[in-house]
Amino acid sequence: MISDLLELGLSLQEAKVYIALLKLGESQTGRLSKESQISPSHIYSVLEQLLAKGFVNYKMKNNIKIFMASSPDTFKDLFEKKKQELLNQEQKMHKVIADLKSINKTSKITEEYKYFEGIKGVKAMRHEINNLMTSKNPIVVYTAKQESYKWLEAVYHDHSTERKKKNVKELMIFPNEEKTNTNKSKDKLNDFKFMDLKNEAEWGVVEDTFFLQYVTGKEPRAFMIHDKKFAETFRQVFDQLWKGTK
Repeated sequence: MISDLLELGLSLQEAKVYIALLKLGESQTGRLSKESQISPSHIYSVLEQLLAKGFVNYKMKNNIKIFMASSPDTFKDLFEKKKQELLNQEQKMHKVIADLKSINKTSKITEEYKYFEGIKGVKAMRHEINNLMTSKNPIVVYTAKQESYKWLEAVYHDHSTERKKKNVKELMIFPNEEKTNTNKSKDKLNDFKFMDLKNEAEWGVVEDTFFLQYVTGKEPRAFMIHDKKFAETFRQVFDQLWKGTK
């Protein structure tokens, strides 16, 4: 129960005192300190924090404060507050992203290739792929053996969602072991075939950019090469593989 309260926003000491007050019904600080196992020197500061959050109230009796726990329904208010804060942060995030993209558009990119290191780096590259793709050209991907991309399932899900929003078609060659995956279905924006793949690196082409990633082992890494000739060459390679694959 304490761990649940921590996730909802209380500190460890606050959670202990709140639960102790629920058990006791009402209490002075001495008894509450003993029940919650919070030292008397700290109990007042914890109660002040809970009072400020609305989880504790008190009454005066013979000029002594008697503390009581507020209704557990108070957590609904805390949750609504956290939800609103998250919504505000999401709005701010979208604004910041838009502002940063406007800066990026005004600056000239001279690098024709990029290197990404670590799993976070690979994920960053996938975000760039999502930004590059358009409905003009399909994305083509030559995947790798199944265990080579299981770490990125959530990233691929986001990619698929964004791709459908932009109405981008994708052609993929999967390992034969994926034939048993009943979650895969073809539609007008998604087509795939199968081969006996043993490679651990995955490559593909999005617009005029060739990309290559490797996520197994201790050092995941990826490359992007923005070069029309590279892109055209590997599209041709993919087309030949595609035509010769069931």
